[in-house]
Amino acid sequence: MIASFLPDFSDTGAGIRSVEVFGEESSVTTWAEALDAIAEAIYSRNPDFIEMVTEDEYLSRFIRQDAGVFYNSAEILDTGYFIDTGTNTNSKRRLIAALGSTFNLAHDDIKAELTAKKTTDEEDE
Repeated sequence: MIASFLPDFSDTGAGIRSVEVFGEESSVTTWAEALDAIAEAIYSRNPDFIEMVTEDEYLSRFIRQDAGVFYNSAEILDTGYFIDTGTNTNSKRRLIAALGSTFNLAHDDIKAELTAKKTTDEEDE
C-alpha cells in the first residue's frame, strides 16, 4: 500500500518499507528511519530549515541541538541538530505532517510504502 502523509496520515498498525520524498525513494525498516530520511530531504532543499524549525513552537520541541534531551534521536545530516525518534508512531506521523505544513509541501511530496496491518488472527498466533 502506498500512502501520502500530507496533510496527515493515519493507518494504525501499518509498518513501513520505504519512503519517497520529492521523488527520491529510500528503503527504511522503521518509522524512526523514515522520519530521519524525511527531515534530511526537507533540510537539503530548504536553506532556512534550522531557522524555521527553531522558530516554530511545535517543531522546536522535536528538533534540537542537544541530543541528550531525547530518549532516542538521529542527527539531521551533519548539522549538529537532532530529531526526536523516541516517540510513538502517531507522534512521528504528526511530526512529519507538521514538517510538511511548515515547509509548504505538496500532498504527494512525501509518500511511503507500508506493510500490511496485522489482523487479529495474526496477532493471536
